Amino acid sequence: MRQYLDTDSQHALFQLHPDSMCVLDMDGAVIALNQAAANLIGVLFPNWMGLSFFAVIAPEHRDLGVAHFKRCMQGGVERYDAHMQGPGGQRIDMQVTQMPIAFGQQWVGAYTILQDVTVFRDMQRSLLKSQMQLSYAKKMARFGIWELDPIYRVLKWSDEIFGIFGLNKSPDGFIPLVNVLDMVHPEDRAVVEQSVADTARELSYDVRYRIVRPDGEERFVRSRQEAIYEGKLMGTLQDISDWGRVQYSGQQADKLASLAKLASGVAHEIRNPLTSIKGFVRLFEASFSGEGLVNAAANREKYLQIINDEVLRIERIIAELVSLVTAQSFVECVNLPVLMQGLINDSKDKFEQANIHVKMIADPRAILIRCEPGQLKRALGNLVQNAIDAMPDGGILRIVTVTIGDQVQIQVIDQGRGVQPDELPKLGEPFYSTKEGGTGLSLLVSRQIAALHGGSLTFASEPDHGFTATMTIPL
Repeated sequence: MRQYLDTDSQHALFQLHPDSMCVLDMDGAVIALNQAAANLIGVLFPNWMGLSFFAVIAPEHRDLGVAHFKRCMQGGVERYDAHMQGPGGQRIDMQVTQMPIAFGQQWVGAYTILQDVTVFRDMQRSLLKSQMQLSYAKKMARFGIWELDPIYRVLKWSDEIFGIFGLNKSPDGFIPLVNVLDMVHPEDRAVVEQSVADTARELSYDVRYRIVRPDGEERFVRSRQEAIYEGKLMGTLQDISDWGRVQYSGQQADKLASLAKLASGVAHEIRNPLTSIKGFVRLFEASFSGEGLVNAAANREKYLQIINDEVLRIERIIAELVSLVTAQSFVECVNLPVLMQGLINDSKDKFEQANIHVKMIADPRAILIRCEPGQLKRALGNLVQNAIDAMPDGGILRIVTVTIGDQVQIQVIDQGRGVQPDELPKLGEPFYSTKEGGTGLSLLVSRQIAALHGGSLTFASEPDHGFTATMTIPL
C-alpha cells in the first residue's frame, strides 16, 4: 500500500484533519500518523509505526474494533467508541472514525481519526450519576415535576407523578389536563379548577387536594406553581397522604411547606445548568460527526470547564436535598464540648488555610445534651463553613455555648462583613444566598435540623462588624 500514498498526499490529508490521525493498511497495521496522533498515542506506545492498530485497543473492545474495520474495508465509514490500553495498563476513552481508502476499484486501507473523549465521557457519567441521585431524592420526598402548556392545556409529568396518580407513563410523558381534572375528588374539583384558572393569568398557587386513583384509592397531594419557562408553567406535585389526613396542621404542615418550596426551587435551579450542559454536549456531538472540528478543538477546554462546573453545582444541590429528605433522628446523650471540639478538629486545615483563629467558650452547665450527634454536627458544620467563607482575609471565629433556662444556645460568631438588615429575613430560604454561586441550602438544612431537635436557628448581623448564627435547642 505504501506506493499508493506519497508523502505530499499524506501531508495534505493530515492538514485537513487537525485531530489525531493515522493510516492503516488492509491488515490494520499503522503505516503513517500525524503529529497529533503521535502526541496522543505515543504516550502509550512510543514506537507505534508498524504496530497493529488492534493491539492498542483494550481486550474487551478488540473484537468490536476488528468488526468495524472489516466493514470499513467493504466501503463503509465506521465510528465507534473503544478503550485504548498501553503496555502499562493506562487507558484512554477514544472515539474512532475510519474511512476507506480507494485505489482504482479496490479498497486498500483506511484513514483513522482518533479523538480523546475521556474527559467528555467522565462528564457524561457524572451527569448520569447526578440524574440518578435526583431521581432517588424525588422518590424519597415523593414529589415530581410538571410542566403545563397553557395554550394546548397539556401537562408533561415526570415519572414520579404518574406513579402518584397510579397511571402508566405515556410514551412522551404528556397527559391532557382534562384527564387529570377527572381524577380529582369531586369535593375538591372546584378549588383545583380555580387554581388552573389562576395559572392562565400567570399567578402562582399552592393548593392541596385529593385524587382518586384508578384502583379507587384516595391520595392527598399538594401542587405548587411558581416558575415560568419558555412560556410554559412549571411546578411540583407531592404525595402528602401521610400528613394530609390530619388536615396538614401545626408543625407537620410547616415541614411540608418547607419541603415543597425546596422541591420547587430545586426543579427551577437544576433546569438552568442542565440546559447549559445539553447545549455544550450538542457542540461536542457536532465536532465528533466532523462538523466544526477546528472550532470545537479550540474551545474544548472552555466547554469542558463549563460542563464540569454545572455538573458540580447540580451534585451540590442534590447532596443537600438528599441530606434534607433522608434526615433521621436517633437521639442520645452527647457531650457537647467534645462534639464541638471534634468539629473544630475536622476543620483544622480549612482554618489554617484561611488564617482563621478559633476560640471556643463552653458553658459548664451545658456539658450533656440530648441530640442526634451526626445531624447536629452537620448543622453546626454548615454554620462554621459559612463563617469561613465570610472571612477570606482571616480573622477570629468564636464558638460560644450559653445556657438559658432549659435550653442551650450555640453561637457561631465571625468577623466578616456581615449582611444588610433587609437580607437577614431571607437567610435560610432555598436558593437565596449572599455568596456568589451559593444555593442557600446549607442554612436551610441547619434550620431544619434545629427544628427536628425542637429548637430554632436565628441570625444577627451588623454590616462590616461580623455575623452571628445562633442555634437554640433543648438541653
